[in-house]
Amino acid sequence: MRAVLSGLGVLRRPAPAVGVSHGRVARPIHAEKELSSLATSPTVYGATTWRAFSLARYPLEVCRGHGKDAEVLDPERVPWVGALLRLLKRPDPADWHPEALFPAHPGEGVLAQLLGDLNSGNAYVAPTVTGNTITGLQRLHPQWMTLIRRGDEEWWCYKPTGAAATYYPRRTIAHLRLLSWQSSGASEIGTGPGAPLANLVAAESEALRQTADTTRQGGVDVIVTGKSEAATAYLQDPKRRKEVAQQVTQALAGGADGSRRAMVVSGDLEIKDAGLTPADLRAPEVLEAARAAELVALGVTPISVGSESGTYATAVQQHRVQYNNDLALVGIVEAYLLRPLAQHFASQAGGRWAARADAVTCRLSLDTHPGAAYLRDQALTYAQGLHGLGWSPEQAVAAAGLDLPAPDGEATTAPVSTPGANAPRNPLGDTESGAGEPATPAEEPRTVLSLLQGGRAFVTSTDPDGSRRSES
Repeated sequence: MRAVLSGLGVLRRPAPAVGVSHGRVARPIHAEKELSSLATSPTVYGATTWRAFSLARYPLEVCRGHGKDAEVLDPERVPWVGALLRLLKRPDPADWHPEALFPAHPGEGVLAQLLGDLNSGNAYVAPTVTGNTITGLQRLHPQWMTLIRRGDEEWWCYKPTGAAATYYPRRTIAHLRLLSWQSSGASEIGTGPGAPLANLVAAESEALRQTADTTRQGGVDVIVTGKSEAATAYLQDPKRRKEVAQQVTQALAGGADGSRRAMVVSGDLEIKDAGLTPADLRAPEVLEAARAAELVALGVTPISVGSESGTYATAVQQHRVQYNNDLALVGIVEAYLLRPLAQHFASQAGGRWAARADAVTCRLSLDTHPGAAYLRDQALTYAQGLHGLGWSPEQAVAAAGLDLPAPDGEATTAPVSTPGANAPRNPLGDTESGAGEPATPAEEPRTVLSLLQGGRAFVTSTDPDGSRRSES
């Protein structure tokens, strides 16, 4: 059988990559449904939208090296750095037209949209290439992206409804994605918080809808029944039931003039709670539980959406947690989009930049993030404690993980203490017994300034030739 199949060429075909099959491989088919939570849940909308725009406003910087030792490159001195930052500032080539007064797709908006797309676990960016240079970036909706395999090559197919399909080689598209739980080819598709939030958002939406319906329709608060046959017979008349209902309602409202607060009825009528639990009473509990779970899935702390934090210590802790979460999110954007762009521009620059293109990166700087400020305060307090225990300032700063700049100028040492060296000097140069030496020429301007603060100063000096000079 092997010989027959070998003759037909079946066994000589290259095996597909692990987890990737021929034809359609994977597609984020539920992307639009998962992103719809932005328009359904106020919590998801607030936590996602304002967080995305907040992160997009942080400055972009191009660095040589990685981590805290990275060197930020000056766009005024390195031309390709300036070109990359201009691209990220206005990624739509049409926005560079002289008549484009207001850009349709500013860089901050495109970056915020990509961060929002990650709610579906996937975000896509297609470059516009002129020659060998990237001149634009276009956001592609994840709903219409399909990963396919033809022969030994993988392609992204972008097919919106009613439009022709566009095919891109896989590694010409920036695919930002979160972790995946699926097997086979579907493992190439990330899973975002929109998937686990589907049921929570549906419950939240239903609670809000029922509350609105109850508010519009109204409901009963108490029910009146007859305890005896005579009372039951009395209430069988619709006119009498209406009269009783009006009297009870008026009594509950405080009477016609608002002064009566008590209601007296005959013993044959029983007034009790209707036993109904309207949705507007259940909704706060449902909304509170859904809101807490949604914030956890989105990686957002309550203080980031304006909630009360309770105490200052709790607020600081939430800011620190939010800073770490935001670092992870912008790290995904750096790894999948910004760093490859920086390496591409460095390669196109040629020379020494092309030889070390793998050493450059582009990132969002979160140095001004509130959580980063609190972490620096904590590290500085720790360094001060170590210095108080006898550590040198350099050792304390290094142990605390701080990266403080070196002081400007040359280091100075304290003068050696000698007898009489610390005796006060007479500002006018008297040499009376027990007084210090006259002020030197280098000290005279400071002394004169001190005297001028109280009035007029009279200074006598000696020239190098021995002649004396007095100045007022």
